[in-house]
Amino acid sequence: MATKRNTLTIRVPEDLKQRLEKVAALQGVSVNQFALYAFTKEMDRILASVPERTVPEWDKMEGAGE
Repeated sequence: MATKRNTLTIRVPEDLKQRLEKVAALQGVSVNQFALYAFTKEMDRILASVPERTVPEWDKMEGAGE
């Protein structure tokens, strides 16, 4: 099964963009590939630290979990 792709546009300071471009070039990958790797790695770390909890019905986003 193919993974559905979405687009997320973020604004970053120019110096961060330049650092991303430099590291991506050193790694031999595109800026997009490197940014996705770095974003995923950090988000996995952050999300792993969020405790599991039951969300009350009144606090759920409409259409969430369907």
